[in-house]
Amino acid sequence: MAVGWWAAYMGMATFIGVFSTALVLQHTSWSTWWLILAGITLLPLPLVLKFVAPDAPADASGMREAARRIGITSKSGRVWVSGLIFGCYTVQWMAVVGFLPTIYEGFGLSPVTGSLVTAVVGGLNAVGAIISGSLLHRGASGRTMLLAGFILMAVTSTLTFVFDYPTHLLWIQMIAVCLFSISGATIPTTMTRVAVDLAPAGGSAPASMGLIQQLFNIGNFTGPMLLAGIATLTGGWNSTWWITCGFALVGILLTIGLSRWNSPFAAMNSHQGRSKARSACPPC
Repeated sequence: MAVGWWAAYMGMATFIGVFSTALVLQHTSWSTWWLILAGITLLPLPLVLKFVAPDAPADASGMREAARRIGITSKSGRVWVSGLIFGCYTVQWMAVVGFLPTIYEGFGLSPVTGSLVTAVVGGLNAVGAIISGSLLHRGASGRTMLLAGFILMAVTSTLTFVFDYPTHLLWIQMIAVCLFSISGATIPTTMTRVAVDLAPAGGSAPASMGLIQQLFNIGNFTGPMLLAGIATLTGGWNSTWWITCGFALVGILLTIGLSRWNSPFAAMNSHQGRSKARSACPPC
C-alpha cells in the first residue's frame, strides 16, 4: 500500500505543477515563476534538518564495504532488466504527457484548457498508482499487472494518435489518453515494489533502487525527444504511436524474461502470502 502511494508522486506532481503553471502564467512571466519554484525547492531543507537524523561518521572500511555492495549490485542482470522495464514505461508516459499542451494547442484549445486536461491526465496516473498498490496488497500478480499495463498503454496510445479527430470528437482522444495514464500506473507501482527484492546476495537494496531510478530517468529524458523526432519526420502526431507501441512491446518481452529468470515476482507472492497468514491469525 505504501509503495502505491509513493509511486503516485509523479502523477501528483504533474497535476499540481502543470495546472498551477498554466494559471500563474496568465498573470506573471516565466522568469518570475521560475524564481517562485526555486523558493519552493528550498522548503524541504528545514524539514530534513529537523526530522532526518545525521549519518554516523563513516571510516574507510565502511566506504570499501559500500563500494563492494554497489559493485555486486551493478553486476546483477535482474536489476538492469527491471530498470529497463521501468524505462519502457517512462519513455512513453513522459513523452505523451509532456507534449499534450502542444497537441491541444494545435486543436485550438486555450493554454489554460490544454494544461488543465494535461493536469487531469497526470493526476489520473497518481490515482492508478494508488489503485495498483491496493491490488498488489490484495495479492494481484505483479507479472500480470505489468503485462496488462503495457498492453493497455499500447492500445490507448494508438487510439490517442492514430486517428485525426475532429474538434467535436476530441473528447474521445481525451478519454483514450486518460486511460493511457491510469493504466500505465501499474508499471511504476509494481516495479517499485519488485525493486525491494532485487538486490543479489551481498548486494544493496538502495543501490538496486538507485540504478533502476537512473534507468527510468533516462526514459524520462529521451522519451520527449523521440516523440518529437517522429512527429517532425512524419509531419504530424499520427505516427507517434510507433514509439509507444514499440516500447510497450519491449517492456512485455523484458517482463516475460524477468519472470522466468529467478523471478522476483515469486518473492512478492511469498511475502503477500505470509502477510495474509499473519492477518488471518486470531489475536492471542
